[in-house]
Amino acid sequence: MAATTGDTIDAALTPPRDHVVVCTTDAVVSLDVESYQPRSSLTLSAAPGAVASGGGRVCVCAAKDASLVVGTPGAKAPELASRLPEKLGACAVSPDGLWLAGGGSASGRLYLWELWSGRLARCWDAHFRGVTALAFDERGDHLASGGADGLVRPWCATAACDAQ
Repeated sequence: MAATTGDTIDAALTPPRDHVVVCTTDAVVSLDVESYQPRSSLTLSAAPGAVASGGGRVCVCAAKDASLVVGTPGAKAPELASRLPEKLGACAVSPDGLWLAGGGSASGRLYLWELWSGRLARCWDAHFRGVTALAFDERGDHLASGGADGLVRPWCATAACDAQ
């Protein structure tokens, strides 16, 4: 188990709410909620900007460039490492772990990727300033986005996934 010494960047409670994924400046660590003991960790090569988890997967977006790493806690290597259209200000993984939503930190665009293939399924203009927050509801049917424009907008995720 790798020890982490960096500052905490973000944290996400993962369904079924039995562990917390904590993202520091140098690693992603999965902590057991009851014992507070680390379950697994992944050392990062670059400082993260946003972290999200869902469906047993963890997504980490880089802070300084347009890159993304998706993996399963405890795995030896990431499932997906990819360059992105732009740096993301926020990301969210659907509860079933099949979809990744990302929000452009400058453009205000929302992106939706299929995690099983890595394919960008859809993108659309959501905010007139950067996206700062994203969240799926518990069933994954709806997505909420918040932006630096001061707006919080709801989206039908099932319609966005089907509109290809």
